[in-house]
Amino acid sequence: MKNSVLAGYILFFLALLPGWAVHTAATQSRVGWFGAVIFFGFIGLFAVLSTRAYPGTDRKPGPFAQRYGGYLCVFIFATFLSGESLAIALTYGEPDQGFIGEIGSILSALGSYLFPVVAKYANSIQPPLSDKSIFRAQSIITCFLFAGFISSISIFIYYVAMPKNEITERLNAGGRKRPNTLTAFAGVIFGILTSLSAYFGIDEFQTKTEHCWLNAACYTAGDDLTLFWAAVGKIVMMFFFPLGGLAMLVARRTLPEN
Repeated sequence: MKNSVLAGYILFFLALLPGWAVHTAATQSRVGWFGAVIFFGFIGLFAVLSTRAYPGTDRKPGPFAQRYGGYLCVFIFATFLSGESLAIALTYGEPDQGFIGEIGSILSALGSYLFPVVAKYANSIQPPLSDKSIFRAQSIITCFLFAGFISSISIFIYYVAMPKNEITERLNAGGRKRPNTLTAFAGVIFGILTSLSAYFGIDEFQTKTEHCWLNAACYTAGDDLTLFWAAVGKIVMMFFFPLGGLAMLVARRTLPEN
């Protein structure tokens, strides 16, 4: 079995795990979680199959990627699996009760100090949340944010250390075109603004949007899976959108003029 196939199976299992393992979740939430994971899994499968259909895109990675790419994937999988497992355990915890409760209280305090959006759960939601709901929201969101931060930093370091010629080869092999200045600038600005919006919780505590994961009063009052949806959304907005903007900038600086 190829490493990429094994990685796909592990990622799929990792995504399915919260659907049945969290403490409290409505049946429709569990069904919706499984359905969303299967849907995105099919999209990923079709993307891989369509890529392999073109012989020019099935090139072997360069020496740097062959040497360190596997370690990066294992590290990211381990980081998210650890964060997800702890977040699931926290759904069973109580503030300052037992080992999990103590860990959750530490995460809540640390998250409130490092992430303004986490601190707002205690004082910016009307009507105010109970102590248990604050503990649950702060500890679980912080757990996911740490996993996303560590993973995004590792990806950043990996590509900074990768030789420029290997980056160029990968971009050319994927058929990438050099973005123009306006597109690259807009991508970077969009990534930064989206990240800051998620980091500070801008509009999240006043919004009346129907999308629950963008409305703090909604997802903190929901079940565990609703809170997990919000956490995943924050990871994407806070860390991976800026990486996407940075990737556009790298492509702009690396690829030759069309």
